[in-house]
Order: sequence, then C-alpha cells, then structure tokens
Amino acid sequence: MLEIQDNASPQLLKIGFLVIMLFSILSQSLCVTRILGISMVPTLQNNSIVIAHKTTHIKHGDIVIFDGNNYGVKSNIIKRVIAIQGDRVTIRNNSLYINGKLQDEPYLSNDTHTYGYMELIVDRGTFFALGDNRELSLDSRQLGLIKCKDVIAVMGVVI
Repeated sequence: MLEIQDNASPQLLKIGFLVIMLFSILSQSLCVTRILGISMVPTLQNNSIVIAHKTTHIKHGDIVIFDGNNYGVKSNIIKRVIAIQGDRVTIRNNSLYINGKLQDEPYLSNDTHTYGYMELIVDRGTFFALGDNRELSLDSRQLGLIKCKDVIAVMGVVI
C-alpha cells in the first residue's frame, strides 16, 4: 500500500500548481498545427506537424501561420515572409528581388521559379509572403499583402 507522509502533501501541491501554471503559459504562447497541402514543399511536407509560437514580431524568412478568413480562405494559411514594411518587391523573369537585390533562396527546390510579374512596396502593418512551392502556392501574388494583425504564430519546429 502507498503511504503519503503528511509533509509530502504540500510538496505535491506545489508541483501540481507549477505544472498547471507551466501548461497555462505554454498553451497561451504556443500552438501545434498540422500542415495540409503542398504549398510549402520542400520545407514542410503534407501532414507535417509544427509547433509555432505566438508573436507579433515578424521578420524576413519567418514561416508564419495566419488567418485565411480575411483572404477568402476558410482555413489558416502557412507561408514564408519574403518582405516586410517598406521593402520593394519585384518579381520578373522568374526571379525575386527585394529592394533591387536578387534573392538567394536556398530553401527552394532547384527547379522552382517565381512566376509572374509584379512590383510593389510593402505597406505599414503588412508583409509579402510566398509559399516555397511557388508553382502550387496561393500566396501574396494572388491574396495581396498580408496584415500583421492576422498572424496567429511563427513556426518554431517540425515534429
């Protein structure tokens, strides 16, 4: 039979309280999501599971999860941040330029091209996002600039 000493009860209560506090903090700062689709291949595969952290700070290269409802999509969307406020984005001749500089994108497959033509300056409070699988991605080329306030989380790790 298991016996609990009287002085052990306060320790168990403390441990239990700490576990509940830690879970509460993590659940408010992290989210776990499953990737459905191939628009981020080769970086993320269909059915990959990612852990992301909730933040309002977005920078070049971040992979973000944002609310698709404001863009005519009934699910969350995951894309890579290519340009932020004030950046000039140019797509021409199957290449991507940010502020006039041709971008080296080592995360893309060798045969991936950024199709289309566009030139724009990213507005305040928005960013320009693309999928890594450019040919099969619904992204800022079709959706327009993404509002920073629509970001749910920034990807941390793939499980």
